[in-house]
Amino acid sequence: MDYTRDTDPVETKEWLDSLDGVIEVEGPERAHYLLHRVMDGARRKGAQAKQAVGQYIREASRLYGAMESSMEAAQSGTREINRKAIGFAEKNVNAAFDFAQQLVRAKDPKEIVQLQQEFLKRQVEQMSGQMKELGEQATQTAQTASAAVRPKS
Repeated sequence: MDYTRDTDPVETKEWLDSLDGVIEVEGPERAHYLLHRVMDGARRKGAQAKQAVGQYIREASRLYGAMESSMEAAQSGTREINRKAIGFAEKNVNAAFDFAQQLVRAKDPKEIVQLQQEFLKRQVEQMSGQMKELGEQATQTAQTASAAVRPKS
C-alpha cells in the first residue's frame, strides 16, 4: 500500500480532528490507548485476511488437483469405452463376414431365410449386450470422474 498518497483526505482530516479532540478532552494517554486499539484491530484483521487467503489458496489447490484427477479418470474411462467399442465393431464386422460366407454356401432360399433369422437374432442379442456394457462403462466413468471432484469427508 502507498502510504504517501491519501486516497480520502476528507476522512483523514475527520480522523485527525477526532484524535485532536480526544487529546484535548481526555489527554494524550487516552489517545495513545485508542491508537493501540486501532493498531491491534488492524493487525488482527490483517491476520484474519492472511488466514482467509491461505485457506482460499489451499481450497483452490485442492480443487485443481480434484479437477485434474477427474479429467484423468474421464480420459481413462473414455479410452476404455473406445477400446471396447472398437472391439465390438470388429466382432460385428467379423460376424457379418461369417454370415456372408454362410449365405454363399446356402443350398436354397429356405436356408438363406433361416440363416438371416438366426444371424439377426444373434446380432440383436450381441448388440444389446454390447450397448449395455458400454452404458455401464460410461456410468462407471462418470461416477469415477465426479467422485474425484467431491471433497473427501
